[in-house]
Amino acid sequence: NIVATSNNHAWDLGTGGILSTIDALTSRRLSFAGTGRDLASASAPGRLRGSAAVALVAAAAGAIREGAAATEVRAGVNELRRGSDGALVGVDVERYLTAIRIATESGATVIAYLHNHYWEARKSDTPAWQRDLARQAVDAGAATFVAHGVPELQGIEYHHGAPLFHGLSSFILQSEKADDAYGPEAWQSVIAELDVVDGRVAAVQLIPVQLDAQGIEYGRRRVRGSPRLATGPSVPEVVERLERLSAVLGSSVGFGTPQRLHRGGAAVKISPNLPES
Repeated sequence: NIVATSNNHAWDLGTGGILSTIDALTSRRLSFAGTGRDLASASAPGRLRGSAAVALVAAAAGAIREGAAATEVRAGVNELRRGSDGALVGVDVERYLTAIRIATESGATVIAYLHNHYWEARKSDTPAWQRDLARQAVDAGAATFVAHGVPELQGIEYHHGAPLFHGLSSFILQSEKADDAYGPEAWQSVIAELDVVDGRVAAVQLIPVQLDAQGIEYGRRRVRGSPRLATGPSVPEVVERLERLSAVLGSSVGFGTPQRLHRGGAAVKISPNLPES
């Protein structure tokens, strides 16, 4: 019931597509963040009111085509640009962090989100600038940072007790590319379920997901990438990959006793009591 709309495909149907998506979400009373009718609204927190206040701050970096980024007078995506030196443009980062601060000061539990297409040569590697942005987001008040865009898992680390999910891979992946365009890593992902107490993440449960790489024929086309809960050998594959990728980031994210894998429910629990960066 709260949606991040900032990504490189938001503009596939032009500005009209962004506006019609906003209208569709609004009419269904779904909160969202990451696109808007102008830059101010695209960068503003999306707010959800329930038993506690939750806010989402969302942006996209990389593969945002000409005309897709929101401006003061044009609808579009909240874009974080990268300069010629490879670093994110300071004014864009400050706009992102300011939205987090505003939402935090209002008493909301803030989720900081980034859709990233500035990939490293090896997609499972997390860029240094993204790790820095995630830490800045937590320092600004976010309870967690979640990134997406790379069709593979990336590592998990903690900053001041807040989990940084640098890449959860895809919940659904539909592509008409050749079968060998993606490796087996692209067809596995996780769902992160967070328990939040007093605005801080108290516990995390990761649920491994296996996507259908083969697909089914439908309307003379092959539909791939539908998700199901992972079972069998794909569960330890996901666990081992996350452990390895997190270790590269300097985090000892472990899934052994007492946070043991629940094979029946295909769920993995991890403790937030990890070394802080």
